[in-house]
Amino acid sequence: MGLGSEPIIISATATPTAGAPPLEVAFSAVAMTPVGEITDVWWDFGDGTDIVSAYDAVHTYNDLGEYEAAFHVVNDSGLESVAIIPIRVFVPPVIEVDPVTLDAQLKWGETIDRSVIIRNTGEGILEYSISLDFVGLEGASVPEWITVTPMQGTVNPGESKNLNVTFNAHQLARGTWQANIEVSSNDPLCPRVVIDTALHVKSIIPPTIESISADPWAGKPPLEVHFFAVAYDEDGEITCIEWDFGDGTDFLTGDLSPNHVYTEEGELEATLTVTDDDGLTSEATTLVVVRPQPQAAIEPAEFRQVIRAHRTRTDKLAVANTGDADLVFAATVQSSNTSAFEITGESDTVSWATIIPNTGTVKPGQSLDLDVTFDLGSVSDGQLTGEVILEVNDIREPRKTVPITIEVTPNRAPVISACAVNPAMGAVETLFQFVASAHDADGEISDVFWVFGDGSPNVHQFVTTHSYAEEGIYTASFHAIDNDGYETASEVTTRVELPPVAGWTPNQFSFRMPPGSSNSSNLTLTNAGTGNLVFGMSTIAELQSAGENPDCDSSAGLPSNVGRVIKSWHAPAPMEVIWGVAVHPQTGNLVISDRNTRRDYVVTSDGEFTGVSWPTPWAGS
Repeated sequence: MGLGSEPIIISATATPTAGAPPLEVAFSAVAMTPVGEITDVWWDFGDGTDIVSAYDAVHTYNDLGEYEAAFHVVNDSGLESVAIIPIRVFVPPVIEVDPVTLDAQLKWGETIDRSVIIRNTGEGILEYSISLDFVGLEGASVPEWITVTPMQGTVNPGESKNLNVTFNAHQLARGTWQANIEVSSNDPLCPRVVIDTALHVKSIIPPTIESISADPWAGKPPLEVHFFAVAYDEDGEITCIEWDFGDGTDFLTGDLSPNHVYTEEGELEATLTVTDDDGLTSEATTLVVVRPQPQAAIEPAEFRQVIRAHRTRTDKLAVANTGDADLVFAATVQSSNTSAFEITGESDTVSWATIIPNTGTVKPGQSLDLDVTFDLGSVSDGQLTGEVILEVNDIREPRKTVPITIEVTPNRAPVISACAVNPAMGAVETLFQFVASAHDADGEISDVFWVFGDGSPNVHQFVTTHSYAEEGIYTASFHAIDNDGYETASEVTTRVELPPVAGWTPNQFSFRMPPGSSNSSNLTLTNAGTGNLVFGMSTIAELQSAGENPDCDSSAGLPSNVGRVIKSWHAPAPMEVIWGVAVHPQTGNLVISDRNTRRDYVVTSDGEFTGVSWPTPWAGS
């Protein structure tokens, strides 16, 4: 058979394993074999008595001594396993410990001794040893605040021994410290006794003055000051409170919140002294300045504005002096989001915010307005935050701050709602009429001009006329600039050439044709004019279209049936009758024809309906 085929003893127990004679012990075992069968088991009690062939047995030891009880198991392969259990037959001791709890209350540096009695009420010699378990201090380094002597020994039957337990408070943190005194012995029935100990530490420390204040702590005489202090004693109580106001007057005792009137100018220190029941003292001082003081009052308390990009706004910051002395100030503007600010030089002035004047003096009872200017010329959108900081000579409040929040809304370029030329084609020296309209949704139009494309001077008007000296195709552009400097442009094309005069024959075609047949005829075009005749739908569409401005909105004042104001229109070239749009020669207003209502509507150059209209039989024809 191979290795590992021996029987396996799962368990082997004896109860009890020690005691006085006659000692009756109950034995029990469990075994199995991985291969084959178990053929024999027996207990050998080690005292020379007969073996017992059974898993469970009871045996009595009558003589003193130390024995080895062995359990044997054999399988059908002849392999054997053995389990050994030591048995001790002796006269045992019996331990008693008194007390099993110890308690001490100490102040820093104090010690105290306590006694613990170990008795042996049995018939054998008691052997013991001591160990300490500090509760909650695993791995911590603290002074050894409890000691036990002796740490080991013996006690004869019927005798006792005193253990000396010493508590030492050292300078442990205030509170309760716990430890277990563990007494281990050879008493088989009670091998371990635990004595619970606790040390309550009271620190010996001076009283604490948590806070001290004076209100008001500065002002002109006579100055009545209310003092207030918070004080306590960690390990006892405060027995004495004493105030020295620093002006030579008598000390005041017994009150943590007294009032005192100062009658002469000066910088003084008021001193509070407290004494506890251990005779320890603590001291704290607070400054009192007795002389006239300025006092700054600022209006408004904050700047919160919504400003359109690239604009400038100036607001007032009123600085008033409600005190009794001259108020001297220095003002700066600082950033909360530095990415939006440009700090220059050693000052904290930012590129988009200035304050003028930034220094000055304000007499008592007077005020001064400061100009705070927000210049968003280089800011397109977003939120700017910062604060106006006012440094003043008021020692009670030397700095005043005024928060700034600027919501910068994006600016919109002007909208060109109309841009056209009439006629779109003409000979040299033809007087072309250029018409445009524009508006600015978030401001106003500050300048407009036409560029005619032939090098001639620009004309700063919505409606104007211009003639060209040479033939050619010219691109004229209309430009609108708003009060924020945004510019929009739109273009029209003008053809300067001799006009053609078209004719054709026949005027109509008439065919009679059976199904499935075809026929043809000729159309003869003639040009009776002096210019080239161009034909073809794409060319005609180019001549007739004045272009579109997709950003144009309908005028709020125009009737809904007029439609979108001068977004686009088509007209024969050249335009010989009022059709689509025209310009009033005296007022410069636009006349727009509505083909649905057959009425003409008068609209200003910036797209606002004037309220004037009239019926016309050819409107939109």
